[in-house]
Amino acid sequence: MSLKITKSIVGILVFTFLCQGIVWAHPYSLYSLRAKAFRDRGGNNNGVSKEVLEAASSRLTQIQGMKERDFSRLSPDQQDEIFLFLHQVHEEIPELDEFAEKEIDRFFSTRRLNRMIDKYVGKKRRWIARKAVRFYAENKDFREDRRRAGRIAKTLLGAPHVKAVYGVGYPFYGDADITKIIFFTILRLARGKIDEVEFLKRIIPDVDLLIVWHKGEYGQVPLGKIRKGMDMSPRLRNAFVVEMHYIGDQWAEIFRDLGAHEGVADRNADPVQEFAQHDRLFVDMVPYPKYVWGAMPVFVKRGDTEHFRWIRDLFFTCEPLAGEVDETALLYRRNVLLYALTNPMREEEVLEKLFAVQEHRLHLRMFSQTKDIVGERFRQAINRAIYDGLIKEDQNGRLSRTRLGERLLREILKIRGSLLDGDIPPSAYEGKRPLYDDNELLLRLNRERSRATLLKLTDSQI
Repeated sequence: MSLKITKSIVGILVFTFLCQGIVWAHPYSLYSLRAKAFRDRGGNNNGVSKEVLEAASSRLTQIQGMKERDFSRLSPDQQDEIFLFLHQVHEEIPELDEFAEKEIDRFFSTRRLNRMIDKYVGKKRRWIARKAVRFYAENKDFREDRRRAGRIAKTLLGAPHVKAVYGVGYPFYGDADITKIIFFTILRLARGKIDEVEFLKRIIPDVDLLIVWHKGEYGQVPLGKIRKGMDMSPRLRNAFVVEMHYIGDQWAEIFRDLGAHEGVADRNADPVQEFAQHDRLFVDMVPYPKYVWGAMPVFVKRGDTEHFRWIRDLFFTCEPLAGEVDETALLYRRNVLLYALTNPMREEEVLEKLFAVQEHRLHLRMFSQTKDIVGERFRQAINRAIYDGLIKEDQNGRLSRTRLGERLLREILKIRGSLLDGDIPPSAYEGKRPLYDDNELLLRLNRERSRATLLKLTDSQI
């Protein structure tokens, strides 16, 4: 951790100490409890010093002992200082992030959210933020949000080159209280991590849809090399935007239809102003060329969001809605599971390992329905891996890789490495040969296994 961050955390600790006259107690209670669990899940502490960990842990213990009536007696400035301290711990001290999240959630209220909007958002934009909060606070039927997303997906399927549409983000992780997520976002604004414009972009209601598209054998746009450490998502989006420009009239007609029937914003308008002035929802399209989409199951390492930021959607949601939907998301989760099984684990243990380092882990911790929904998606991946012969379950309920699973994982990582080290071949973006063909790979590995078994039988007979 940098000296600047350390001073910032210590400064907040000192401020709260002086404001409340607290007596720090149990300096190792949360740290010792959290550190082992964090090490067990393979994490690192980002260089946080032991002294900062102990101080933050001690302060967290004191906050944990506060009751709502004690917190409500504090001045707004004192409340904000506690919230900002908790949010900084949540973002910068992984060993303690879950404890900090629970305390933010415990003291959250819509009234406090609106108070912070009044304090940290300028007058010109304040009413828009409050309108977004009202939208989510008053919107009680998330199932209708799902149905609307499905209708929009079917309409988008009429656009040229769109082959499949998947739902990502809310409402596909359940009936969550989005005002709580907005509260975490305004804490980022209060800490200077984002500006007002970015804050409003993040909180206005929208519909997130993943689009798989393909122009045809000779028209697909080549993306070139997938560079290590470079997010390909902007390049994927730009390729789609260019294609939309060439057939703009057809897209314009589709969005006019969506605007008339589903209250969707014009695709060329400012999403914030469309919501603020006309109550229209922005459709945020996450575009994947078909040949890139099919390769997503090989990017199983935790850092692969650096190459494809949208991979987190495959982990978390990605629900088939319309068109030529396939098993890419399921195969991705199966392969991530296979990679995570470094040793035999029970189902709940491997899920905890996966969820603990997922980018949307805040949602998984705060909303029980979300954890159940995402957990069920991974249980389907476990069943698929068992069906494919890649993992096995022993009599004690522990899951582990089979020999076939080990060999498939090696092949997956080999393909991943080749994609990160070289150009995407023309045969892929022309649609002639996929970058990753799960069926072909499993068939080949099973043939090799059968051949090896036959050779062993022949040798034993001789």
